[in-house]
Amino acid sequence: MNRRESGEACRVDIRIHILDENDHAPKFTESGSYVVTVKEDAPVGALIGKVHADDEDLGVNRKVRYTLLTVVGSSGESMIDDQFGMDGTSGVISLLRPLDRELVSQYNLSIQATDDGIPPMSSLAHMRIILMDVNDNPPVFAFNYYSASISELAPVSSEVTRVLATSKDIGINADITYDIVGGNGYNHFGIHPKTGVIFVSAPLDYERVKEYVLAIRARDGGTPPLASQALVNITLIDMNDNSPVFNVDSYSVEIPEDAPIGASVMQDAYHHQPCILL
Repeated sequence: MNRRESGEACRVDIRIHILDENDHAPKFTESGSYVVTVKEDAPVGALIGKVHADDEDLGVNRKVRYTLLTVVGSSGESMIDDQFGMDGTSGVISLLRPLDRELVSQYNLSIQATDDGIPPMSSLAHMRIILMDVNDNPPVFAFNYYSASISELAPVSSEVTRVLATSKDIGINADITYDIVGGNGYNHFGIHPKTGVIFVSAPLDYERVKEYVLAIRARDGGTPPLASQALVNITLIDMNDNSPVFNVDSYSVEIPEDAPIGASVMQDAYHHQPCILL
């Protein structure tokens, strides 16, 4: 008998399980390009940054592990692997050794994310770590001791010499200001706060002061500021600027009529030069 004619029917439910294939590689956020800034005085163990990758597969195929592949410094040379550490599960990058911006100003890291599929699939990301300058280098003078000489008749504003100090820091931390902190009791000299040029600021007189030893300070603009000092020895050159002066305007002496030729008649107390009878 035809079941269709009798109106009888049956239904069978079929459940189909689709097994996941590992056909998706992990995909990093931030398009796989991360930029991080960190102060150069960050303590060892500090959190530097974090990467994250998602995998569209299921189960074990979406479990992601992270690996730090290479670390390249700003000089282009591969760095020692123990500068940074990476947690393979969380993607957290931490500092393992102290930083120094004056040696390496930035790092470029290559990071790999790999899933647990068979065969495993992976993708790469890059992180640029830029070091922020900290005022950790005091100014350094080109010389610790300078010497110069100048005529005692040099006019005010005449340049005597120039000092120079530099800093390994950058920005305001390397903005250096100069001042005189010692040896200028008569205020005979000044210094330009930015150029370091030392100049005459008051009339000089060799007969009063023949030599000066100035203490010059170089201070940077950091917070707190760092400073260093150098000494500048300035010797005055004597000029013929004083005419002979007699003690009195006129002299009166008595000479015996039988005084021999060459006998001393008198001696001026100021010049200590005897007057000779010719």
